[in-house]
This record gives sequence, C-alpha cells and structure tokens, in this order.
Amino acid sequence: MRFEGKLALVTGGRSGIGKAVADRLRDEGARVFTAQRGDDLDHESISADLADPDAPAQVVSRVIEAGGRLDVLVNNAGVMRQAGVEEMSTADWAHDMAVNLTAPFLMIRAALPHLRVARGSIVNIGSIEGLGSNPGHASYCASKAGLHGLTRAVAIDHGGDGVRCNAVARIVATNELAYPYPPSLLAAAILCHVRRTMRIEPAWNPTLTTIMMYREAQFAQLERDLARWVPDPANARWPWADMGGDDSDDADY
Repeated sequence: MRFEGKLALVTGGRSGIGKAVADRLRDEGARVFTAQRGDDLDHESISADLADPDAPAQVVSRVIEAGGRLDVLVNNAGVMRQAGVEEMSTADWAHDMAVNLTAPFLMIRAALPHLRVARGSIVNIGSIEGLGSNPGHASYCASKAGLHGLTRAVAIDHGGDGVRCNAVARIVATNELAYPYPPSLLAAAILCHVRRTMRIEPAWNPTLTTIMMYREAQFAQLERDLARWVPDPANARWPWADMGGDDSDDADY
C-alpha cells in the first residue's frame, strides 16, 4: 500500500470530497486524522472551527502529539456563500477568507517543520472558480484564486526542502449541493461558463495538478448537451444560487 506508515491530516474530512480523500488515504495504508467542527466517526478526528485563527496550529500540534509525524496535509475545508460584492457584508467576507484562504495558510505554516522532516506533501483543494468565476460568488472566487496563488508560492519557496505543494482545481462535486441536477448537466454548465469568461491556457504551471483544457469541438458538444436540458442556460437558476451564508461546499470546516 502506497501510504503504509504515513500520517495524513485532512481538513473537512468528515463528508464530501474530504471524506473521499480521507477514506482513500486510509485504504492505501495511511493513518488519517480529520479536522472540522464536530466529530468524525470514521476517522481519528479533531474538533476545530477553522475560522478561528488559533485552530490550525492547535490541530497540527495535536496530530504530532498523537502520531509523532506528518507526511500529508490536505486543505479541503471550505465555505461557499451566495452573494455579490454589493450584497456581502464585511463580516461575511472576512469569515469566508478566514476559512478558505487564511486557514490553509495557517495550516501550512504550522505543518511545514514536520513536512520538511518527512519530505511530505501538501494538497490544497481549490476550484475552477479560482480560475474563472460563477455569478454571485465574490468571496469564494477570490479566496480560491488566492489559494491557487498560495499553492504556487509554497511550491516555489519550499520545493527545495523536499516539500511538494499542489492544488486540485475541482469543477463540481456530486453531493447534496447539486441535488436537483444530473452531474453531466452541471459539468456542462460550468465548463461552458468557463469558456465564456476566461481564456483557457496550457498547463503552464506544474503546481496546479488539474487544469481543465478542452478543444473547441468538445466545448461545442457540451453546449449542445446543455441546450437539450436548459433552453436558456445563461439565465438559468443553478443550484448554487440557493445556498445560504453558512453552507459549505465541502460540508465541513
């Protein structure tokens, strides 16, 4: 097993993408800790509110105390808020930045001395919205773009120490937030939106693990598929438009 003898920490690992990551690491032999609000009955867990700036260092300290090492850090916990710039309060903006960007920074800072010893790896769960954008996601898009930038900075600054840092630019998760729509429809909608709002470049930076690149013909097929489901996709109301301020894209933080 690839992770036999390794210790991994996954934030937001109780549900959604985080649970899938934690489960896979465990199945591959790793000892896995998760950190989020509340208990995780499937893994060794640490209850922590990652919006609290003191929480990340406390989480890493408890992992080291219990396991004696740290080989893998997965910054997965996040929150998605439906609000544009004019509708968003300063407090809500600060909260979303605290969870989506500051917490990963603080987790990395606390973990680096241990990852350096283990020659370990950091994986940040970013988003295609950190590269493009969807309507009404001002804080989410800004924070995920910042997370991608932080990923590149850490990779450059600490790659020489043997610490790898990568990001996964996820598109859509087939979880409860997408419940009204088939996954293929959601993927088509988001990809077509990305095509219209950003220029797709080659994978110019190896620190981004996933860069979505499609030929014009593939985009055209996606748009045809989308049109079969939604006649006017530009004005459709997508499920993320119904999410309230406390909903988390990965269910836990």
